[in-house]
Amino acid sequence: MGNVSKQETCMRMIRAVVELMDEGFPVNEISGFTVTEHCGVDKMYVNRYFQDLAGLFMATIEHLLVERMNSMISTDVFSTTTQKIDANVEKAFKIASHLSEKRTARIDSLSWGELSVPRMQNNLRKHLG
Repeated sequence: MGNVSKQETCMRMIRAVVELMDEGFPVNEISGFTVTEHCGVDKMYVNRYFQDLAGLFMATIEHLLVERMNSMISTDVFSTTTQKIDANVEKAFKIASHLSEKRTARIDSLSWGELSVPRMQNNLRKHLG
């Protein structure tokens, strides 16, 4: 892997989750080992940087909804032209649904809000001035 920063390693793992989903892997078949093998990083990095697989999934949801979305405006989420939900929202929903089934990895909505709202505010400021 060479001299790659923690931030780049984390992004590699987040992108790996998205790429595995794009390749047709169901979320329940994505493991920490699968992710690290896919992106070529040490298998211990999931626990080191995200505490566990659920933490990586939460970071992936944030990436999908905050970094990859143009906006949360309804026409960006659901295209009236194609009648389809944005692929990023669809993937985030699949991951969130998987996490909600796990008793040990329930999504804490307050923590999620504290994490995502400031990022969304910055995103809005950037796009709307």
